[in-house]
Amino acid sequence: MKTITAALALVMTAFNCASQENILQSEKKIIRYLEQRDSVSLARMVDDQFILVQADGLVQNKSDFIAAYAGYSPSANLVLTTKVDKIIEKGDITILHGVLIQQWQEGSNTLRLKIPYTDSYRRVGKEWILLSSFFNDNGEEYFRIKDTTGIKDAIQARYRILDESVEKKDLCLHLGLKTADFTTYDHLGNIGSPKFMRVRSKLLFNAIIDSIKSTNTVEAISFADDTAKVIVHQAFYRRQMAGGKIRYMQTTARQRESWMQTREGWKLVFVDHVQPLTRIVNGIPTDASKPVNWNDPMFK
Repeated sequence: MKTITAALALVMTAFNCASQENILQSEKKIIRYLEQRDSVSLARMVDDQFILVQADGLVQNKSDFIAAYAGYSPSANLVLTTKVDKIIEKGDITILHGVLIQQWQEGSNTLRLKIPYTDSYRRVGKEWILLSSFFNDNGEEYFRIKDTTGIKDAIQARYRILDESVEKKDLCLHLGLKTADFTTYDHLGNIGSPKFMRVRSKLLFNAIIDSIKSTNTVEAISFADDTAKVIVHQAFYRRQMAGGKIRYMQTTARQRESWMQTREGWKLVFVDHVQPLTRIVNGIPTDASKPVNWNDPMFK
């Protein structure tokens, strides 16, 4: 009995692998037809009831999807690639989670756009056809790094604007220096989503009273793909409302900040490798790696 069960498990594993490979091949065909603007071949791969839901809620149909890249000229050298992170099989329906990378040429510049997506495929006979697509983010166009000359100066200039936005409590200017998908990963392993970080900035700016000084000192810079990764020493002094009282806060940290060059200049896209260094509250040093306990007698 055990031998039969083991043999059946091997057969099912082989079937699943073959099924997944067929779906991935269908995905590759659709990408190729989109690049080539081959509407006839593409129409055969897309369900008649297909819907595409954009991140902003716009719903498009099959004809919209087929014509999506019709505006690109051959000189744009449009290239579409996908990176599939997860495959979920539900009988005749299979769902792919991944990232679409769109690259094209504008004059001498190469631009890219990364969009997380979810595709659903339906099995029709031996074929898999695209049933629906959901774009999980609007994405942001950015330029590929060709020459690193002048990038450090450009990013240091952005840090000066970032410091100014904090000292003037200019929330619009501050958020404008970050991409729509700006995310953080702190020293405790917490992920700060784009929405969470926008709300956090708003709450912080509302809590700050005065005596504000912000500095970001670049210690090192490196490049990975189209991203400039900056090790920065951050110092932030201010009087703010905290724990029900106005307190003078002095904090410093070292962290890695990732910048990408968009149409609106260099923007922050990701922060990680966070090292809280110091935190002084009304002259009292505290453990910067832990949350403040405002019920501690020394803060009463």
